[in-house]
Amino acid sequence: MNRLIPVLLVLAASLQAQATPEAAAIIAKARAAVAKDATYLDRARTLHFEGKVADETGAPLQSFILEVAAGGKRREFRYDKEFKAELTLVTDGREAWGRQSNLVTGERAAARVLPFEVAANLRDMALTDLSFYGVPAGFRAAAKPASKVEGKDVVSVSYTSGPSYTLVRHFDAKTHELVATDYLRPDGTFERQVEAETQTVEGIRFPKVVRVVDPKGAFQGTITFDKVVVNGDMPDASFEFPVR
Repeated sequence: MNRLIPVLLVLAASLQAQATPEAAAIIAKARAAVAKDATYLDRARTLHFEGKVADETGAPLQSFILEVAAGGKRREFRYDKEFKAELTLVTDGREAWGRQSNLVTGERAAARVLPFEVAANLRDMALTDLSFYGVPAGFRAAAKPASKVEGKDVVSVSYTSGPSYTLVRHFDAKTHELVATDYLRPDGTFERQVEAETQTVEGIRFPKVVRVVDPKGAFQGTITFDKVVVNGDMPDASFEFPVR
């Protein structure tokens, strides 16, 4: 027997998604709540979002375009409130690059390769966005003790990939609709995004308005998703490092 076969089998097993039975049960109900027909979720290969960010007073801070595609591909364009500056962050699922541009003068800084840790986090964000609460390959999912979040009884699942990417999703204990998501930081604190309003596109429930709160629960601002497109045209070349 080829000695490489056992090694490859172990490697393949380690790359598979892992979820505890309790977490798997919660996730199945949450996916049923986000789309009545599960095939809608399985058919989604790309997602396009456009929106804006406002502070706690409602004053605009920035606007954004976010696109994700199968394979951990992700690109984000952030614009300042005057729409004078653009920050671009892109990963093809393996490497990542970034660039700043002046939209007034048309000047663009040279694209720079981003550290591996940044590329990995961007890839993981893309994978979780397209999983619709499922567990992407390489992730681990575990249920957390029942608790109360934003005044609601919730059941929660933590998703972990590698040493630096962890998020916790809190689902309504009765309906299994998403209540909030905690994005954990390396220092142990987290940013919580609370679902305030939803919208349905192509049979899938997406956020419309998200409230952002800090680790102490203080309101920080809102994210509004003005446009969502499912399975729009998104060529692989869109995520490649620019040659010029």
